[in-house]
Amino acid sequence: MENENEESYKWFLKTFCNRVYDIYSCLSSVFMSDRDKALCNASEKFFPETDKMLYIWHLVEQNLKTNCCKLFENDDDYLEFKKAVETLQLAFDEEYIKVVIKSITNAAKKAYNSKKPVTYIKTLMEDSKL
Repeated sequence: MENENEESYKWFLKTFCNRVYDIYSCLSSVFMSDRDKALCNASEKFFPETDKMLYIWHLVEQNLKTNCCKLFENDDDYLEFKKAVETLQLAFDEEYIKVVIKSITNAAKKAYNSKKPVTYIKTLMEDSKL
């Protein structure tokens, strides 16, 4: 989209809903997005009852590197942290999530400030309603 603002997303989602609902008489039960606030706000208008999920690949491959790589002294330490975070994608059981968070916390100990990468991951988890 040329303008990634809330009004543009509302226009797009209205058009999408009209076309999909008019043709197939159904709407999705899940809406996936990145953490773009404008898109998230617009999705609430057109998908208020729909479960919202974050697109994990985008977050791990782009946002994680941007926000956390600089917190580690070397690439190997960051890659260990990233691998622990990637494991979180497959964690659906509450007990296993706790194990993975512990692994992420241990890997984050190699960061300049170990609290920053852990806080970032916990924020993502809150946003994704894990």
